[in-house]
Amino acid sequence: MTTAHGQRILVAVDGSEPSERALQLASRLARCSGWSLDVVTVVETPPEEVFTREGIAHVDVEAVKARAHDEILNPALARLGPDVPVIRAHVEIGHVVTSLAEMAEQPDVAMVVVGRTGKGPLRRVIEGSVSRGLSALCKTALTIVP
Repeated sequence: MTTAHGQRILVAVDGSEPSERALQLASRLARCSGWSLDVVTVVETPPEEVFTREGIAHVDVEAVKARAHDEILNPALARLGPDVPVIRAHVEIGHVVTSLAEMAEQPDVAMVVVGRTGKGPLRRVIEGSVSRGLSALCKTALTIVP
């Protein structure tokens, strides 16, 4: 899965405005560098079963992935120009920070681009931050877009 220049930019999208800006920056970088984009949406690992008012319901992971593809990934890709070299667009299930850090370890990933969370300081402390977690774990060049 390499390009003519053997490099790709891993860009994470989640439907937020910061991730949209990250995708736009990554697409400009790809056009300028000759690298390709690897566009990914990572959905937090859902539990196999959830409690509902009706009792226990099983989670259909493939349905979760399909919904993320339809609601997040496809709209993001539709906003890219035809001249943007996208090598792969996919939905992954897992812990967001860990999954992105592992994907970034592939030898042909030259850079990771993510949007800053944009949440307030209290929510960021409570929920954690993908960009902060990646800055601690990622061994590949990381660009955080405000």
